[in-house]
Amino acid sequence: MVEADDVEQSIHLRLLESGGSVSRILEMDERARYRAIVGIGHQIASQERTDYDHFKGSYTYSVAEIKGLLKMGILTETPPPHFKAELIDMEMALASMVEKRGQYVDAIHVRYVDEITPKTKSEEDALRRGLTALADAMNKVARNRHEKRDDGPGTRQVLTRAQALDLSASEWDGEEDE
Repeated sequence: MVEADDVEQSIHLRLLESGGSVSRILEMDERARYRAIVGIGHQIASQERTDYDHFKGSYTYSVAEIKGLLKMGILTETPPPHFKAELIDMEMALASMVEKRGQYVDAIHVRYVDEITPKTKSEEDALRRGLTALADAMNKVARNRHEKRDDGPGTRQVLTRAQALDLSASEWDGEEDE
């Protein structure tokens, strides 16, 4: 998906674009410096993956779909009964956003739970950015849930015909060969 050289260049670019980042990183001890740079690399790789998923259309939730879910009351005390995966994904995504993007969670809550329309440009921007961040977080949750699923087609151990016959015979007779 993304070349190591591209990520390295993006790390350099991000450090140079953000004011005192270079001096702050140079002040860190070697281990902390390594963790900080690796963290930046992970952020860039994650953004590249999100961009690629949007490019090829392999995302679960769009911002418009999330707005629709919010308008239908998915975050109310008694959400409609037909929300299942969407509700779980949204709750997990919002929980993941609270620490680093709490202002976005607040903006979404004020608009769609308290039903207060944003009055200022900064409130509108926070809501818009919050919905985009929520879409990214929900897609990440859905992708992780899909990757960690236990059941379904293709997840069973492959057996040869002989192994399958042996297994079914032992289950049918109630005997197990060891």
